[in-house]
Amino acid sequence: MIPGPLHVPGARPPGPPYSPAFVAPPFVFVSGCVPMDLFTGESVAGGVEQQAERVLGNVALILEQAGLSLADVIKTTVYLTDIGLSEGMNTAYRAAFGDHRPARATVQIGPLSRPEFLLEIDAIAWKKEM
Repeated sequence: MIPGPLHVPGARPPGPPYSPAFVAPPFVFVSGCVPMDLFTGESVAGGVEQQAERVLGNVALILEQAGLSLADVIKTTVYLTDIGLSEGMNTAYRAAFGDHRPARATVQIGPLSRPEFLLEIDAIAWKKEM
């Protein structure tokens, strides 16, 4: 994999000036993902569990472009608008990662870019042979 920005073919480009991910072998740094469809830009309906499922699905989709998966994630940061939402987020997080347990920080933050967004997650993945 060549170092540089990583994009998902067919996905809407981010509005702000950043890349969805950046490849710096052997690492892939995934920018903060929010609960929206990468192709339509539509927000995900539902509570924090449904939003976390979409966010982690977006992380997985981005990693696929580099030939990686959630199993290659070594660190995440979870940003919650209310730390009380941790239980629902953890339900989706466990389902997405299974027995894999990357290092993680979880913090409460102020509002995100859309009022309906309850969380954002960024990730760092590592692949020995890249």
